[in-house]
Amino acid sequence: MGPTVHMLNPMEAERWQKSTGHSIGTECPAYEVFLGGPYNQRWITIGVPVYNSVSLLGRGTLVWNVFNVFEPHQYMTMKDTWRRARRSPEAQTSNFFPNKHPHNLVGDIGSDVYVHSNGPECVDRNHVVLHRLSIEKVGRPLWEYRSELELLRAIRAVLAGHQYLCQHHILHRGISIGNVLLADTDSPELRGKGFVIDLDFALDSGPSNGGQQWGNIEHGAAIMGTLPFMAQALLEYTVSQEHPPAHEPKHEIESFIWILCYAILRRLSEPHNIRTGRGPLMMTNVPEICCALSTPTTNMLKSLSNMLVLSSIRAVPLDTHAQRFGTASFTLTHLAVLAVFDNAITALTSLACL
Repeated sequence: MGPTVHMLNPMEAERWQKSTGHSIGTECPAYEVFLGGPYNQRWITIGVPVYNSVSLLGRGTLVWNVFNVFEPHQYMTMKDTWRRARRSPEAQTSNFFPNKHPHNLVGDIGSDVYVHSNGPECVDRNHVVLHRLSIEKVGRPLWEYRSELELLRAIRAVLAGHQYLCQHHILHRGISIGNVLLADTDSPELRGKGFVIDLDFALDSGPSNGGQQWGNIEHGAAIMGTLPFMAQALLEYTVSQEHPPAHEPKHEIESFIWILCYAILRRLSEPHNIRTGRGPLMMTNVPEICCALSTPTTNMLKSLSNMLVLSSIRAVPLDTHAQRFGTASFTLTHLAVLAVFDNAITALTSLACL
């Protein structure tokens, strides 16, 4: 576990559980975690991890809900991830962001983990470093949504936050199921909505901001992302190894559609599904999936599916394509996808009022 992590014994876990009312050490072992070095912040993990990366080639990302040992009423989301020493840490990346948006969260407290009390040591640029970050909001996985309305509102809010980033020329470059969370908070601006984390691969593709640019900070390969949630155009490059396409907002909008599908399928695959009363669904049994969803959600998924089909059509001369199929090329945009979400949310809200 390392010198910056201490597993609580049963008596310690029970004491914290009684004083906070949270699930401490009941579902899985609880840990006291700190940064090491000169930093004095300490957190204790709550329940099971919100997200645990199982990728063999990834960064070993681990996300927990935690509370501050010295201020137990202060709850946060803590993220551990490994990075190359040559890349800027996420805690530093926040300095380059424009005015914050409530659904784009960068860490408030964070640093590389120090083993020795003197602080950071000089390491080789290719060395991997453990980076630990705390985020001011508490979240839960998307697939733990309590209703379809909550899920759609959450992703819609995060998509609007992503639109804000793109308007400031910032690309996330890592949209996946592990870094879009449901907000588990009483905050009016976030209640029932969602937020995105993991902005350490974000890239400023626009002009300088206040005299500072990200051009001198290494942010990884030309193509970034988590494979199951990457846009089709980017996946095709990983196979063909042709000249990499420019990473654009439309690729990240497509990733939001894939995480929506993943969250729904994972939720429906849980035993004893509430709507169907049955066990795990077959992931390829589309009619059964549609029966388990409301009509507004089903119609929304059909609309998004049509958008993905149209957006994947490569540009060809007008006389051969438009005349034969009667359609022009289509690009995924925030406005188009947000409109589909808004229609579904309005319909679900009306159903809830009946």
